[in-house]
Amino acid sequence: VLVVHARRGDITPCRRPDRYLTNDYYHNLISSFKRNITMYKQNKRISIKILTEAYSFENMTSFEGLGCHIHCDMKLSAMWKEMIVADVLIISKSSFSFVPAIFNTGKVIYAPSQHKPHKSWNW
Repeated sequence: VLVVHARRGDITPCRRPDRYLTNDYYHNLISSFKRNITMYKQNKRISIKILTEAYSFENMTSFEGLGCHIHCDMKLSAMWKEMIVADVLIISKSSFSFVPAIFNTGKVIYAPSQHKPHKSWNW
């Protein structure tokens, strides 16, 4: 399972642009994942989940074309559980996704932010 935390709601490219990651940023990472993952190349079904908020500056439906399932406004505990158990976790520039990423034993993709990455994370 690939889980992506796309922080939206309180940030936009105009409001907190230092923390905003565009849909294109996430699209590129997801596309790279799909090109490089062995299971995907063997046509095994891989679940790709986008965890986000319903209010977004950019339209989130563009992820559906990549085969992603969009989950909006989940309960905190459910979102953190998804992030902790993900095989691959793409985090946003957010303490909200940073915390469960610390407990994730899979692969974590980190975008440079106010928090320093764990030594095992990719960035």
